[in-house]
Amino acid sequence: MRALSLKQQIIFVSNASDSSVKYEPSLVTALFLRVLEQKYAKQLMDRINKIMSAEIEHQNKMGAAGKKGPRVNQVGTASAPSDLTQ
Repeated sequence: MRALSLKQQIIFVSNASDSSVKYEPSLVTALFLRVLEQKYAKQLMDRINKIMSAEIEHQNKMGAAGKKGPRVNQVGTASAPSDLTQ
């Protein structure tokens, strides 16, 4: 909101008749949009980096347990004596 207000003030002052500096409103708007785009791109990259760091940490923690491999117990049956099966 502050950036939008600043953009409007720059355009207003530039359009004043006694202003020594003149800026085209389209130039001010383009610059304003570029600054916003860069700010949001940086915030997005920061969040992506945090997410990737958390995911790598999670994989490292889970990877240590997962490297042991699954544990399988063998189940066998005892054969019955031959006189009981008849």
